[in-house]
Amino acid sequence: MFRRFSYAISQTGSLIFGELKCELGWRMAPLPRARRTRGDYWEVRFWRGTARISAYPVACSRFVGSCAERVLAAGCYEQRPRCCVVFCQYLALIHNSGMSTFHVYADESCANDHRYMVLGGVTLNSALVPDILRRLEEVRERHNTFGEVKWTKVSKSKLDFYREYVDVFFDASAVDEMHFCALYVDTSTFNHHKYNGGKRDLGFNKLIYQLMLHKFGRRYGRTHDLHVYLDDRTTKHDPEQMRPMLNSDLAKWGIIGQPFKRLHFRDSKACDLIQLNDLLVGTVGFKRNLHDKIPGCAPHKIALGEHIVRRALQNEAPHRLNSAAARRFAVWPFRFGKG
Repeated sequence: MFRRFSYAISQTGSLIFGELKCELGWRMAPLPRARRTRGDYWEVRFWRGTARISAYPVACSRFVGSCAERVLAAGCYEQRPRCCVVFCQYLALIHNSGMSTFHVYADESCANDHRYMVLGGVTLNSALVPDILRRLEEVRERHNTFGEVKWTKVSKSKLDFYREYVDVFFDASAVDEMHFCALYVDTSTFNHHKYNGGKRDLGFNKLIYQLMLHKFGRRYGRTHDLHVYLDDRTTKHDPEQMRPMLNSDLAKWGIIGQPFKRLHFRDSKACDLIQLNDLLVGTVGFKRNLHDKIPGCAPHKIALGEHIVRRALQNEAPHRLNSAAARRFAVWPFRFGKG
């Protein structure tokens, strides 16, 4: 006999709740639940057990099939197979339509006349951008400071302003709303003549490529689309040219959704998030090049650098900043040929 049923589903944060009701007397099924885990899986808990389902961005039909197959194979809901399929269909809808977009704001520091060059970027969900910008604007208004924020412009009179400005990042990072990752490379190992046709700009683009591929694409591309905004600079190379190559390389790791959707330049003077990133990248370069050990170094820069390092260590504890497990404030010692 055909049995009609209704299925009520709701979502709260990363949890999804489902409830099956049958018009012909089935007792109400226990509440299925799905939780998105840090390991890029949906953990689906049904009546008789739990199944883990890959959260890779695949087509909806494939995702439903994967859900149903894994849940039923685990014996979690064999007495309610239709319930399982309906719930998995909803999970697929959340999975695909909920593929949120992450913004990455990136820049470099110590590009000229320094032993170590640093490139880095901050990333956050696009839905959080207005709130972060509002917080940064409030800091500006409290200190009556509206000019461009840069590491090279840090001054004694504005030290409190700069501390509050970077604290916007660290407060958001503490609850995983924003992350930062940088790489540094020994410029004495550069050989632009041999590898880049004598073009320093091409060598710079290769480092940006490595940062985007390994620290943003591989880390966030399975579950998020990525829009990248680079600090505008004079170059003949359009960063958009890197996008299909990045997506092609990510496919080698099974990330097949082509997550990089945009790579554009943006004027840092008009973008607070690039300016915020400049302070973090500048600090990494300042510390890695041992500028704080130079006699006569500005005390206010030393103080701001120590503040940033202290908060980064607090947020990242128990991991070191250069640990592979670091996520909130990660520093990558890049070596050519060793990725």
